[in-house]
Order: sequence, then C-alpha cells, then structure tokens
Amino acid sequence: MDREFDLWIASLALDEPDEGGDVGVPPAGRLDFLREVFDVHGPVSSSELTAAWSGREMQLARRAVDLFAADLGRTTALAPRIEVRRLDDAVTAVTYNGSYQTPALLSIREPESICEVAANLRGHVVEDLWAVWPTCPGHRVGLYPRPVAGRALWYCRTGEHAVSDIGELRTPGSR
Repeated sequence: MDREFDLWIASLALDEPDEGGDVGVPPAGRLDFLREVFDVHGPVSSSELTAAWSGREMQLARRAVDLFAADLGRTTALAPRIEVRRLDDAVTAVTYNGSYQTPALLSIREPESICEVAANLRGHVVEDLWAVWPTCPGHRVGLYPRPVAGRALWYCRTGEHAVSDIGELRTPGSR
C-alpha cells in the first residue's frame, strides 16, 4: 500500500516549480492530508484532490473564525461581520466587515491554519480599536498567534509564554 501511495504522490507532481520557477514551502500538514485522502479514497484524480483540499480549507477557516470570534466577543465590544467565502478563482478568503483579509490558507491542518486566520484578522481588530489586541495581562504587550505542540495559542513574545488557547481567551480577572 505504501508503494501505491508513493506512486500516487509522485504522479501529483507536488514539488514542480510554478510559472515563475519557484517551488515554495509545502503547506503545513500537506503529507498528512494526502495520506488521509489516500487511505479513505485511494489514488484520486487531481480534480478530486483539489475538491477535497478546498473542502478542508473551508472547514479549517470556519473553525478558525469561530475560535477568533469567541475571543473577540469575550474581550471587546466589537461585533464585526467575519465570513468565510469562496472567491471566483476558487480561493478561500476570510472577510472582515467585507474586506478581504486572508486570500487563502497556507496550512491544511490545525493549529497552523487557526494561527494564520487569527494573525490576519488581528490586524483589523487593532485598527478598529486603535489599540493593541489581545494583550498579555502580565506584560501589557500584544499577543501573537503561535502553534505550539499541536495547539493554537495566544503567545507573549516578551515573556516567552503562552497566555491562552485561541478560542479560550478571557478578560483579565475572569475565569
């Protein structure tokens, strides 16, 4: 079965250069996703794989938006309209009050995809608040999304510590 998987992977030409000659860095979780598709469906065609990839992107983006919105709702009075959409060119995008923020996910697994979406949306929140968001309660500096040991975290670079899982952020003093 592994030989069949290896042959299928080779047939996909995943590491071929694009029109500009760049190969790029494989998306986080790509091989795991391909293995999952292969184990369930066998050696699918490129079009079937593209459809599965797009479906997973939408699923990951929606989950990331839900987690981000939960943090935003618990810690601010903002109530932006955040949507996951498929653009005309089949790109998955996350919008913030109608503005396109994330043109596509680079990762195809959690926690990286959650961190990508949170990092992009965080910039809009900072603009709306005219303040850093979210902040470390101990250091009073901005937190940044960071994948650590399979978790998507709000991370304090100053103190080099995690403050919260994305989706579980609390206001200071709350439990």
